[in-house]
Amino acid sequence: MLEKISFKSFSSLFRSVNTRKIEMRLPAKGINVSQYNEVKIARLAKIFLQKGPGPVSVADIGCFNRPIYDWLIKVAEVSSYVGVDPDPIAISDLKKRNLKCIPPEEFKLIDDVDYCFGLEVIEHIKRSQSEQFLRTLRDKTRKAIIMTTPNFEGWDADPSQLTAKRRPEFTELRYIPDHIPGYEVESQNPHSHKQIMTVEILSEQIISVFPSNEWDWVIYRAWPWHFSDLARNTDFSHYFKLHFAIFRKSLDMR
Repeated sequence: MLEKISFKSFSSLFRSVNTRKIEMRLPAKGINVSQYNEVKIARLAKIFLQKGPGPVSVADIGCFNRPIYDWLIKVAEVSSYVGVDPDPIAISDLKKRNLKCIPPEEFKLIDDVDYCFGLEVIEHIKRSQSEQFLRTLRDKTRKAIIMTTPNFEGWDADPSQLTAKRRPEFTELRYIPDHIPGYEVESQNPHSHKQIMTVEILSEQIISVFPSNEWDWVIYRAWPWHFSDLARNTDFSHYFKLHFAIFRKSLDMR
């Protein structure tokens, strides 16, 4: 049975960042999530980064050659930064900027960090490897893990996740997410999309990896899109992204 997410401590916290909080219950699982009327993760991340005194250490997972470092130093005092990416071009580009960047296999060798960021990363991990990926982040993170991923709630995948099709209620929505063409479950290319993520799938993975006596977590449906079929006079609403944070209970978010 999935645990319910408590938003008591978040109700006042996110009021200051123009977040309209609407609890939504998914019928099958009873998961509470919220809607987040933002395109970027920046405001959510800023709240975590500014909790607690002193400088912070950050790992930027899947940074490629667009690291979050330039944004980080504007909102927090950064004691150390490391980018993590399998692409040699990314590693080379960051090193030219005197920023540390390492391949994934070296991540376990670095010192623990306060925060791990993984913006648009987990969908590139094979489903069979996803929980191990989260465990690796868990074991290296002192405070919080902050991530984003495409939201495929309008789509169903078969058990092997080899194919995907629209859910019945979205049959008439002639919209193909821009991640579907690059959806290749068995690909060895790190840039291919290898799993479809929904609130339910994401929740199950988090619960299986993060002990509830040590960690809290919150999921937001983010980046709202509204579609209108003018010929059928039908409207569709969809949240393009899922933003989520997994944080240690020792991090006071009140």
